[in-house]
Amino acid sequence: MALLLTRKVEVAGDPVCPDPDVYTLELAHVGDVMQVPDFNDPTIMKDRIRLDFRVVDYNYDPEPDEDGTIPVDWNGTAVNDIYSLSLHSKSKLYPVLVALRGGEDIEEGDDVELADLIGNKMKATVKPKPSGWPTISEPMAIKRRRQRGNPMNENPGF
Repeated sequence: MALLLTRKVEVAGDPVCPDPDVYTLELAHVGDVMQVPDFNDPTIMKDRIRLDFRVVDYNYDPEPDEDGTIPVDWNGTAVNDIYSLSLHSKSKLYPVLVALRGGEDIEEGDDVELADLIGNKMKATVKPKPSGWPTISEPMAIKRRRQRGNPMNENPGF
């Protein structure tokens, strides 16, 4: 007789989700691969990975709104989502990785080391799921700016 164990994650506290909007998210942590029930068939377990982000560069204005409501400073708020390990162009993970790579596409046969992307930023829509926990969608690359001037090792042309 087989023993079936089901891991349940205890979550402390109520969900915290920023107001629905587009935020700059910085990849803060890459979780371990875990097995979760398939969305369409809960009897099948699928490998998933959790990516933890942090809201950064939020334009916070501490002045109360017209109705007297004091705005929330979402900077530093943790936002995470769970992804399949598929790098198919229609997967949920693929556009996130492309955005974190500054828009650089992932070619067939390319390997992507997720830990190397920690600290990279992207823009994305954050909104609550029916459970109240955040979901991340519509990831967009943040274009990196070119440096002005000559690199230090280049001849200035005198």
